Amino acid sequence: MTREEADNVRCCEELTVEETFEYNPFMVTSTCTASSITYKASKIMHMKPEEVTGEMVYQWIDEGNQEIIDMVEDSYFSIAKLCCNLYMTIDPDVILIGGGMSANPNFVPGVKKYVDKIRKITKTYDGMVIDTCKFRNDSNLLGALYNYKQKYEGVK
Repeated sequence: MTREEADNVRCCEELTVEETFEYNPFMVTSTCTASSITYKASKIMHMKPEEVTGEMVYQWIDEGNQEIIDMVEDSYFSIAKLCCNLYMTIDPDVILIGGGMSANPNFVPGVKKYVDKIRKITKTYDGMVIDTCKFRNDSNLLGALYNYKQKYEGVK
């Protein structure tokens, strides 16, 4: 997406699922999320998006479906680029990846594989650490609960 094209951006909440992933392809949500991966897999497998799960995607990978493998590898690469950009921009001590797809043992290593390739660009990336959230897909829920308890129950 170019700066000039930014004027044509439409709100994702006003788009259908298909439009979200096809109309806004420059958005992280269109390339790096579990829902984008399952959506793309549904198109490859000629299924309805709501019928496809992350588990099914990894099953198709295990079965050797090259289209699915390539699509997931592209997603890993997109996430790796995002991690590198975040590292260069805000210099965190660690980048933690959570969510449902991170529960698959191949997910974070898949991202790290491309981070290692990108690292060759500059020594600045040498200190970058990427790992999986301890509570994976439940991290956001536990964080919300902790925030609630701090705010309303005085938990420290």
